[in-house]
Amino acid sequence: MTATQVGLRHEAVPHHTTAELLAELTPRVRDALSRAEQVETVLEPEAEAGLRRRLGDSARHVTFRDPTEVYGCYSAQSIAVARRREFAELGSLGPRTVFEQVDCIVDGAERPAAFWAELVRATDIALADLPVTVLRTSSHRAERPSARRHRRTLAAPAPPMPTPPDLTLEFGLAELRDVRAEATRFAHWCQLDSDLTESFVLALGEVTTNSVEHGAGRGTVRLWAGMGELAVEIHDSGVLADPHLGLCPPDPRGARGRGLWMARQLSTVMQVWISGSGTFIRQNFDRASARRSNQAVHLR
Repeated sequence: MTATQVGLRHEAVPHHTTAELLAELTPRVRDALSRAEQVETVLEPEAEAGLRRRLGDSARHVTFRDPTEVYGCYSAQSIAVARRREFAELGSLGPRTVFEQVDCIVDGAERPAAFWAELVRATDIALADLPVTVLRTSSHRAERPSARRHRRTLAAPAPPMPTPPDLTLEFGLAELRDVRAEATRFAHWCQLDSDLTESFVLALGEVTTNSVEHGAGRGTVRLWAGMGELAVEIHDSGVLADPHLGLCPPDPRGARGRGLWMARQLSTVMQVWISGSGTFIRQNFDRASARRSNQAVHLR
């Protein structure tokens, strides 16, 4: 990769053992460092320790990330959005090379293959225009990018909520204003602060309006309250053509495509998926959502 790179490059690095992985990664990391690139790794502890030993003093120039820190969210889509936000903020520092260990252990448990497959697709979309090279290491032989690109895009459902919703609202065009008002009252009942309430109501308004204008025209909002947090699930019977819309910024020259992008920016977590009964969007809001509220509203 050179300083003139203008978009994402990716490569699969299959392996069977940690020794094979280190034999592949070590010269690639050294090569990236020799070009004065930013280098980041997301590796399991054994692989990280081995890479540190092989790099010696050069390891201090590498950012080592904990897989649980990077992959701990249930939503592959939200991980991709967070990675984009992080890399975009660091873009002024020049090109970046990332070594990611796909199918690693997260929080002491294995993630299903479908999670990693969606994470690869979502990340490729989210980082498409950034000067980033991603080398994905996997103990399973990875698909060739060209084959994956033409596959029908799928998205995993969010995990089931543990309790019934605290509030359910039906909406259509005539009820959009009332839904926002009810959502604001619900946020106040949950004792959310003003910034978090603003993020929540803005994001919910974007998704419900999008559902009315481009979906089935009517839908259902379900709300759950937590300790300083809030979860919402929006469902309509329409079928969204691509559940990964909004992972990258919309074309500034276009009049459409801003709603889901803005909603993803305002949410801590947002997962979109399709089932036999239509389209679902699950959003979670906490303090991280509130901190981003003022950064996202300029997109309106």
